[in-house]
Amino acid sequence: MKQSQPKEFKVKYSHRKATPIIEKLGARFYRREVLKDFYLVNGSKDIYKFSMVGKEIKLVHLVSSGSGFDVEFARSVDLKTQKALSLLFGKNRGAMVKDRSRYRWKKSEIVLDTIAGLGEFIELYPVNEKDKNLLFDALGIKSSNLITRNYFLLKQNRDSLK
Repeated sequence: MKQSQPKEFKVKYSHRKATPIIEKLGARFYRREVLKDFYLVNGSKDIYKFSMVGKEIKLVHLVSSGSGFDVEFARSVDLKTQKALSLLFGKNRGAMVKDRSRYRWKKSEIVLDTIAGLGEFIELYPVNEKDKNLLFDALGIKSSNLITRNYFLLKQNRDSLK
């Protein structure tokens, strides 16, 4: 059964530019964390990943849907499985490190990510179309700016161009 979760929109965006805008909107900072994501990509539409924050590991399923990503599910795995999976997050090419700052705005979320090897991004999780439009307008985001690929594929493509 699909949980009702906000859609994810992401764009390459300078944090120095974003921070005063999201503060002016009245968004409130609530947490900074470092995540390690291990991607299990199934084609270009389905994205599965194990996401580790601290010692907790979640299995996340995202589905690319046009301009953004639908979060199909995000569930913590049991402790025994977490111990086994933690081995994936060492020096593995499939693991990506994110330095993340989270903000709440109304009932929506704004996330500033610095992705090792890729740079700065902003992710928006608006709870409705009105909030999405307000956030896009305030940040000057156009649909053509949106990234519809996961970070792992972006890094792979960038690395293949070298």
